[in-house]
Amino acid sequence: EKQRPIKKNMAAVPSDGDGGARPVHQQQQPHNAQQQGSLAALSAGGSTGQSEGNGRSAPFGGGGGGGRGGGGGGLLCFGEDEFVRGDFDVDTFIVQTRRRMALPALRKDLGDYFETLKHAMVELINKDYADFVSLSSNLVGLDRAIAQLTEPLATLKQEVSEVRVAMDKEVAAVESKLAVRNKTREEKALLQRFLNIASSVDKIEKLLNLQTENKGNGSDRLLPPAMARQQSLGSVTGSDGDEDVGKRMQRVASEFNQLNFYVTQCQGLPFVQRIQPRIQAITLTVKAGLEQSFRRGLETNDLDMLCQCLRTYGVIDRVGDAEHLFRTLVVQEFVAEAVSKTYVQPPGRGLEAMFKRVLQFVDDDCRPALDAVALSGIRGLDLLVNCLWPELVDGITNRLNYIFAPGIANVFHENYTTTFRFLDAFESKCRSMESVKRLRAHPSYALFQKRWSLPIYFQLRFQEIASALEAEMAVMPLRPSSDAAASDAQLGRWEGLRFEVLVLAGQLLEKCWSDAIFIRALAHRFWKLSLQLVTRVGTWVKGLGEVVGGTADCEFGAVAAFHLGAAVSQFAGLLSGVVDEVIEPKLSGFTGTTVDASVLRGAMDQSRQALLDAVGHLRSQTAEALARVCAGALEPAKAVPRQYRATRKEAPTSPSAYVGDVLKPLAVFATVDGDTGAWVCPATNAVSEKFAEIVAEVLSSVKKTEDSLLRLKKLRKAASAAEPTVSDDDKIRQQLLLDARAYAEQVRALNVEGSSSADGIVQSIEAAIEERAIAKAS
Repeated sequence: EKQRPIKKNMAAVPSDGDGGARPVHQQQQPHNAQQQGSLAALSAGGSTGQSEGNGRSAPFGGGGGGGRGGGGGGLLCFGEDEFVRGDFDVDTFIVQTRRRMALPALRKDLGDYFETLKHAMVELINKDYADFVSLSSNLVGLDRAIAQLTEPLATLKQEVSEVRVAMDKEVAAVESKLAVRNKTREEKALLQRFLNIASSVDKIEKLLNLQTENKGNGSDRLLPPAMARQQSLGSVTGSDGDEDVGKRMQRVASEFNQLNFYVTQCQGLPFVQRIQPRIQAITLTVKAGLEQSFRRGLETNDLDMLCQCLRTYGVIDRVGDAEHLFRTLVVQEFVAEAVSKTYVQPPGRGLEAMFKRVLQFVDDDCRPALDAVALSGIRGLDLLVNCLWPELVDGITNRLNYIFAPGIANVFHENYTTTFRFLDAFESKCRSMESVKRLRAHPSYALFQKRWSLPIYFQLRFQEIASALEAEMAVMPLRPSSDAAASDAQLGRWEGLRFEVLVLAGQLLEKCWSDAIFIRALAHRFWKLSLQLVTRVGTWVKGLGEVVGGTADCEFGAVAAFHLGAAVSQFAGLLSGVVDEVIEPKLSGFTGTTVDASVLRGAMDQSRQALLDAVGHLRSQTAEALARVCAGALEPAKAVPRQYRATRKEAPTSPSAYVGDVLKPLAVFATVDGDTGAWVCPATNAVSEKFAEIVAEVLSSVKKTEDSLLRLKKLRKAASAAEPTVSDDDKIRQQLLLDARAYAEQVRALNVEGSSSADGIVQSIEAAIEERAIAKAS
């Protein structure tokens, strides 16, 4: 059979022995082994073919066709896996590839790769061609087999559908019966609740002797509420004994509690709505009976009756009604009378008397009710916290609100301390810690605390204390404490201080913690103010040090600074006693626990150390001022060479006159009462250093002059006259030596450390004289 030739650019199948060829895209099946051989030959030929164009082998081993055979994978300008990536994009591929080569070359490589792919596809088809041909022969008769299976499967499907429908009907029937059963059960339970409600109503009406009109005729219409309640109250509080009445009320309360439970479950149902008038009558009767019993117990102070009433209130969960009744019958009338301006303002009365009356009221009038509460053991019932305390807060805030005004600090402090002493006493009347916790957690308690303007009160006290201290610090010269009008008893621990400003600072420090000023809620602020007072004294002392260091009247300033430094050091030493004896007991007293005194002492020690540092600064400034004045008297030492240079003056035998004035300010300062060594020592050392500098400068100048004269004499061939025995330079050194020895004696007379510096000056001058003598001898 003649076959049509393969398309151009498609690999041709090699011919067999008969010269026949079959294109691979033709769908005709081979009929003999000869054709299968031609497919094998095609596969063999494709695997050995070479391209004729550029000599590159096909990537799949295919033979070459035209001038462009299969392109080699390693010589292409792109990777072969570029086209199988999931994010392949033509535009991105073109843009990235053209950066490496020109578009004509890219087009050429793409064409070569396209030919390679087509050739590989042909090879793949020729390789599995036998399987493709045998697939159609294997499928012969498959449609008849499928048709045979279709009918049994359809029958089975119909049967399964019928069974499923039947099952669904049975399930629906079972679910319907279950729904009916559940509804019957609910209706039965509801009916049982109705029976329980009716039974409870009948029992309570029988216990309360509530009779209905025309009861024999089947009507359940009650008597008028007022008539029924009057009839019931007469039966409850009638001639029976109190014990029988109490037992009857307990039974009524128990049944009433069950009735409320059943009614809550059946709320809104017609039966409950129809029986609601009877329930309301029962509720009013029970409430009225309990109120009358409670009132009678309060009037007669009958503890058993009160306990029985409170237990009944607890059983029916009406504790709030008992508290409201006690507040209305007992508390309101008393508070309206006692907590008012008419009671507080008359002479001889005040907040103290009013609060005492309140506490007496708790002990006398409220005691039976409080005892009954304690005996009944009802949780949550608290007459003091829920009845008396809110009424007191309302009365004070509405009728005595002027006590909260902070304008006058002393009055505010008195009102605050009196009120909170009463609050402490009121808390002590609570009979358990749970009651105290309920009191402090009550909304009116927090509201009452917020009404006191404590920040404003502290600002007033802060201004009062700070302004007094600042005013005294501004007084110059400093006033001695002997000028103060206070007696020694009033000065206390601050009696030995020399200056009034330090005495005042100590008194103000203790004043912060006095009973007339201190408020426990502001303890942290008063502690901070105490530290600020000590710090302010230190800052003031540092400022005075700057003043002393720059003043012209140095002698007076130095003496005053010395006394001030001693007084401040004494003041700093007294601060520990203030912490231990004043501050710590005050803080421990109101917290109820022991305050860690080491923490307080640590904070105060830091402020005390800052105060001592300020004293050190004052000392250094004073020493600099004294040294500056003494160093001014050393200026004549620079003029010693002029006294002997070319003056033919005799050799010196006594120190210069200026030496006696050098340490005169320090000598006067050292006569002050007290240990002045720490103040004089640095000043003496500074003066000695200055004197040593002047002496060294003069000796250097003298030596330079001598050297110059010696060079001039050597230039002369013969001297016109003999050298004098003692030269002018020797006289200068001798005078400096006498001055230095006299200065050293004055330093030793001061009896301070520093004489070694003066001895060093003498030694330096003696060394210069000895050096000159050696030079002459040579």
